[in-house]
Amino acid sequence: MNNSKYKYKKTLVLLTMCIFLCTATILLTHMPIWIRDGANQDLPDQINASDTGYIEVRVYDSESGVPLSYTTISITNETWGGSYTDFETPSSNFKNFTRLSVGWYTINVSKAGYKMQSNDNLINWEGDDDYLNVYLEAWGPGTGYIEVRILDSDTTNPISNALVEVSFMDNGSLYDSGYTDGSGFYNATGLDIGWYTVTASKDHYFSDSKDNYINWNGDDDYLDFDLVPNPPVPGYIEVTVRDNSSNLLSNAYVTVQNDSAPGNPVVMSEYTNINGFYNVTGLSVGHWWIINVSKNGYKTQSKLDYINWEGDDDYLNFNLVPWGPNTGYDEIVVANASGSPLSNAVVFVIDKDSAETVSQGYTDISGFYNATGLAIGDYYICVFKNGYVTRVVENKINWNGDDDYHYFFLSKIDDEQLKVRVFVKRQSAKWLSVPNSYVKFIQSGTSLCQSNTLQNGYADGYNIDNTTLTLEVRRAGYNTYINSSIDLSGYNMPASLDLYVYLTGGTPGTGYIEVIVRESSTSQNLENASIRVQFPNGTWFDWGKTDTNGFVNITDLYEESWYIMNVTIDGYISQQESQYINWAGDDDYEYFFLNKISFTSQTLTLQSITPDPDPTGDINLDWSSLYWVENYKIYRGTDPGSMELVASVSSSTLAYLDIGVAPGSTVYYQIIATNGTDTLASNIESISVYDPTSGQTIPGFEIIFIIVAILLSIVIKRRKKISVKSFFKNL
Repeated sequence: MNNSKYKYKKTLVLLTMCIFLCTATILLTHMPIWIRDGANQDLPDQINASDTGYIEVRVYDSESGVPLSYTTISITNETWGGSYTDFETPSSNFKNFTRLSVGWYTINVSKAGYKMQSNDNLINWEGDDDYLNVYLEAWGPGTGYIEVRILDSDTTNPISNALVEVSFMDNGSLYDSGYTDGSGFYNATGLDIGWYTVTASKDHYFSDSKDNYINWNGDDDYLDFDLVPNPPVPGYIEVTVRDNSSNLLSNAYVTVQNDSAPGNPVVMSEYTNINGFYNVTGLSVGHWWIINVSKNGYKTQSKLDYINWEGDDDYLNFNLVPWGPNTGYDEIVVANASGSPLSNAVVFVIDKDSAETVSQGYTDISGFYNATGLAIGDYYICVFKNGYVTRVVENKINWNGDDDYHYFFLSKIDDEQLKVRVFVKRQSAKWLSVPNSYVKFIQSGTSLCQSNTLQNGYADGYNIDNTTLTLEVRRAGYNTYINSSIDLSGYNMPASLDLYVYLTGGTPGTGYIEVIVRESSTSQNLENASIRVQFPNGTWFDWGKTDTNGFVNITDLYEESWYIMNVTIDGYISQQESQYINWAGDDDYEYFFLNKISFTSQTLTLQSITPDPDPTGDINLDWSSLYWVENYKIYRGTDPGSMELVASVSSSTLAYLDIGVAPGSTVYYQIIATNGTDTLASNIESISVYDPTSGQTIPGFEIIFIIVAILLSIVIKRRKKISVKSFFKNL
C-alpha cells in the first residue's frame, strides 16, 4: 500500500514538472522583451531568448588609419527586415550592437566627407561575437554636388529645359550650367568646398537665384525653385548694337528687365548675332521694359522702352563706348567668420608683375571697398585687420572695365598658438627688404593663412601650431622660395618667432651715382682723385680714380639705400658726401669741390726760449699747432738771414730739444710748417749759451749774491757784538 502511494506521488511530481517546463518555454518564446527608457539603441521587432549575438564595429579613415568619431551607423536583419535606428557614435569610433539573433545583418556606416560603406555580417550561433573594422574612404576634392529641382509656382509641375547656372559666389564667374530633364531635375556636380550662387531661368518665367555652401568633399545639397510664370505676349523690341565707330558688335549681351514688376526681374537674356542684332519678343502690353546691353571692354548701356499694344514693334540702337585703359575694378567685401561686416579693414591691391601697390584703402561701415583704376593684368588682393588672420587672393582683370567681386571672411587670431613673422630680403643685398612679397603658411597640406610683406619687408602668419611648417614666398622678378621642413617642435605655445628668407634671382642694383671732382677755386677738373664707397652693410670699397674730366660713375647700386663716398687726392683736403638711391634705376649726381691744403688764416708761433742765457747748451723749443700739416722743419743759425735746417718732425710733434749748441754763442731759431702745396714760417726767437771761460756770470748768480747780502745785514743788526770777521768765520 505504501509502495503504491509512493509511486503515485512520484508520477504526479514528474507530470507537474513537465507541465511547468512546457509553459515556461511557450511564455519565453512569445513574450515581448521590454527595454527601459533611455536605452541607447532601438531593438529589432522580434527578439527571443536566443538573441545573444553581437557585432563590435570600429570605424577608421582608410588612408591615415585614424579613428573616426561621430559616424552614423545602422544595422538591418536581412532575414526579417528588422533594423536598429541609425546611431551616431560619440567621441570614440566604437559601437557595439548586442542581442542579435542568428542570421545575416547589413551594417551601413557613413560620415560627412566620406563615402558610405555597407558590410554584411553573419551571426552563426547564439552568443556569436563578431568584430567589424570599417575603413571609410574620404571624398576627394571636387566631389560636392547640388541637386536642383525646378517647378512651376502656379501648377507645381516640373519645368523641363530650364537653364541652371552655378557661379562662384566670391567673383561671379560661371562654373557649371545645364538644363533640367523632364522631371525638372538637374545635378550640378564636381563642386569644391565653398559658396556658390545657383540661378534658375527659363523663357517666360521670372528667373531666381539662391546661394549655397558646400561644407565638405562629397557634400550633397538640395535646392528647389518655384519659378513665377511670365507668359509671352505679342510685343517685341528689335535691338541693334554697334560700337562708337558704328561697327556692328556680335556677342554683346542683352538682358531684359520688367520695369513694371516688383524688383525689376530679368525675364530673358541673349547675345547678339553676327550682325549685332537680337529680337526681344513676347513682351507684355502696357509694361515698361529695361534693355541692358554689355560687352567685355565696353561700358554698359541701358534704355527704357514701352510696349503700347499687341504686336507693338519697337527699335533700339546702342552705340557702346569702349572702356579706356586702367578702368578695371574689384568690388571687395570683408566680413568676419559669421558674416558680419568688418569696417576699417586695410585693403591692398598689388600688381603681380611689377610688385607695385596700385590701390589701397579701408573698408567702409558695410565692409566694402572698391579698388578702381586697374589695368588688364594679374593682381594680389590683400586684406588686413587687427585681431584677424590676413587673407590674400589672386585675381585677373581680363579687359578694360572688367568688374570683379571678392568676399573675404576673416577668422580671429588664436593667441594661444604660434605667430611667425617672416622677413624677406635679397640674397644679393641682404640689408635690403623685398617689399610686396606674397607669403603662404601651410601645415598638413592646408593653407592656414596668406600675407604680404608690403613695404615693411615682413609678413605675419597666425594660428600656427608647433609641428612642421611649409613656407612659400613668391615675388615678381625673383625665384620662388619653398621650404617644407621648418621644424617648430621646439617652441612652446603661445610664442612668437622670426624667420628670414633670402630670395635669389631678381635684377641686380640698377641705380648709379655720377661723381665729378673739381678744384674749388678754379673749378678745374681733378684727375686721379681716389673714390671710396661705403655700402649699406658698412663695407668700404675702393671704386677707382677719376678720369681726365674728373669723372667716375658708381654703378649697380640698389634702391632704397644710402651710399657714402670719400674723395682724396694729394695736396687737397679730402671730402665725404652721401647719396640716397630712391628706386631702381635712380640716377644721382654728386659734385666735389676740393680745397687745396693751405695755411691761410693760420699763425705758427715759436714760444720764447728760456732761460736766456742757457747754461747747458740743450735748447728746448715749443710751438703752436696747425691744420693740414705734413711736417715741421726746425731751422737754426747765428744770423737770422742765414739759418740752416736742423731737423724735420711729424705733424703731431710740437716740441724739439736741440742738443749741444756751442757755448758762448747766440743762435736764432725758426719753425717752418709744410704740406704738399704750401709752407708757413713762425716768428724768429734767439738765445745765448753760457761760456764758463769768458768770466761771464752764470745766469742766476747775481740773485744769489743779493740774497746773501740781505741776510748778512740782518744778522749784523741783530748781533752787534759779533764781528764781521767772526760772522764770516762762522759761515
